[in-house]
Amino acid sequence: MSDPVEPTPSGKRQREAGEHFSLVCGSDIRYDPTKHCILCFPKRHKEKRKLSSTQNGMAKIREAAAIKEDRIVLDRLETLDEQQVLVFNYHANKNDCYKTYTMKKTLDAIKKQKEDERLD
Repeated sequence: MSDPVEPTPSGKRQREAGEHFSLVCGSDIRYDPTKHCILCFPKRHKEKRKLSSTQNGMAKIREAAAIKEDRIVLDRLETLDEQQVLVFNYHANKNDCYKTYTMKKTLDAIKKQKEDERLD
């Protein structure tokens, strides 16, 4: 039986299109990284808004989650990494999830606050 997941040059495995993956998120609703926003799920999971998943955007979300110490998003990212899922979706229109979550001004303020707390 062949492995349905092909290795990538980085050594990680990427799931083929159509292979089902989901996480149980505190209720009976399942988070599916191909269909739901990693940031606002399950609050707005029924809305039919366009999802994005660029490498740059995913990197910025990972960085913002680490800075904010957002346990929900970090747990989802960790589970996706464990399951070797390389792509996840987020809302990126106008003032949607991505833009408010990765706002540089807010992230800089959080970094400064954490730095000030360490110095005290």
